[in-house]
Amino acid sequence: MKESICFKLVKVFIPFILTLVFIGSAKGQEQDFYAQLGKADSLLNLGQIQPAIQILSRLESQYRANENLIRTLGKAYYWSKDFEQTKDYFKQRIDENPSFLQVKLDYARILYELQEWQESVLLLDSLHKDLPKDPEINQKLAEINYWLGGNKNISIRYLEAILRDYPDNPSAIQFKNEIERETASVLSIHSGYYSDSQPMNYGLLGATFNWYQSSKFQPTLSLESRFYQDYDPISSLSVKNKFGFFSTQTSFTLSMGTVLNPAWDNPVLIYSGMLEQSLGNNFSISGEYAKEAYLYTLASLNQAINPQLASFRLFREPGKLWSGNLQLDQRTFNPSNKLQTVSLWFLARVFKSPKFEFQLGYAGILSDTDTVQFEPKSSSLFPISPPEFGALVPGVYAPYFSPIDQTIHGILGKASWNLTRTQSFNITGNYGVFAEIENPNIYYFGPEFIVPSPIDPSDLFLIFNTERYQPVDLKIDYVNEFSQKTALSISYQYQKTIFFDSHFLKVNLIQKF
Repeated sequence: MKESICFKLVKVFIPFILTLVFIGSAKGQEQDFYAQLGKADSLLNLGQIQPAIQILSRLESQYRANENLIRTLGKAYYWSKDFEQTKDYFKQRIDENPSFLQVKLDYARILYELQEWQESVLLLDSLHKDLPKDPEINQKLAEINYWLGGNKNISIRYLEAILRDYPDNPSAIQFKNEIERETASVLSIHSGYYSDSQPMNYGLLGATFNWYQSSKFQPTLSLESRFYQDYDPISSLSVKNKFGFFSTQTSFTLSMGTVLNPAWDNPVLIYSGMLEQSLGNNFSISGEYAKEAYLYTLASLNQAINPQLASFRLFREPGKLWSGNLQLDQRTFNPSNKLQTVSLWFLARVFKSPKFEFQLGYAGILSDTDTVQFEPKSSSLFPISPPEFGALVPGVYAPYFSPIDQTIHGILGKASWNLTRTQSFNITGNYGVFAEIENPNIYYFGPEFIVPSPIDPSDLFLIFNTERYQPVDLKIDYVNEFSQKTALSISYQYQKTIFFDSHFLKVNLIQKF
């Protein structure tokens, strides 16, 4: 009887004891697992990535399907900068454990950081179905859609989903404001008056409307009319679109238009294509090919001048210390006559405060034309008094300016004032300390007359004289932002060149919608 009771007690307690032993062992293994996982994570934070990977790899041989372990080892591979191994690892573990949402989100973050937008979007879209209110997922979907040139309203919907539950979320607020500011439709109406010593004088009135839809569809319509003194009015119409590719930091701008002048036989077609590529560190490079309407000489107001332009530019946007620009232009007026220009300028910061900034630098130009376009004024061929032998005959560049061996070296300066939070004032000046050109002059070497007689053009001779001069370029800008959507700018520009002196006043009203 006693043996039977003892036997029953043993049968009851042995499984219980074994269970306690198993539980204790499992708890011990679990504690050891998390201790090793914590140690590896600490090593990662100390920058000891390879020792951490070794610990995590040993743990994975026993706990392959642990979500925390997968996330930590995936992070370790990423921090080791072995991006291919990182991507392979995450792909394998996601295939094995499709329910591990945090692993998917970690991988989506990594693809986002690597700017592999398309693959990141696929993961984020799948996560969005399970976590439609997650702020990070919505934020990243909004950003990638905008950067890839998607419809701006899709990005705004993602951001509004965040703001419904988190109305004070700073990232969502800031990015939404940026999208609305940068993609607002803009109407710009401008008017002005130009006068120079040729003499050319005109008033102008124009408008530009930009209608942003996406980074690849940014159409702009421009209209302008110039009303000349003693010449027919000239009007222009153009349409352009900018195609932006954020992933490669590339943009392409295509424009086409027409210029109308009653004095010309037919309207003049104008067009341009410009490719721009960011090089990083605020540097960019661009190339442009265009057909222009040349409207800078009095002769060009009666005769259509339509040169072809090929341009190359290396540019550094304003950074902490300096900005600059190197540009090479070639204008082809006809197959036998081209104007080549090389220009360089840079500005370095000398002083900066919250209200005032001053920059100082250099500006230089080299230009040359194959053949000079210079002829006697029509009135000079019918002089009032008889010309003397060797007399200088007044001439004019026609139908376009054609500098010969022109060199300009100047001091460039810029001063900027923030008068108030909404008002700014800028002065940019360029003074030529050394400028030289082979200046054309026409001399009369013909018979002397007692009475006034028309001059025979064969008695006129073109001779070049090296001439030095001091060019000046001064521009003053004032901007007043009445609100986030309305602004007014006023600018005045004075130029003193070897060809003419000029004044130009322009007023521009900008309205965003």
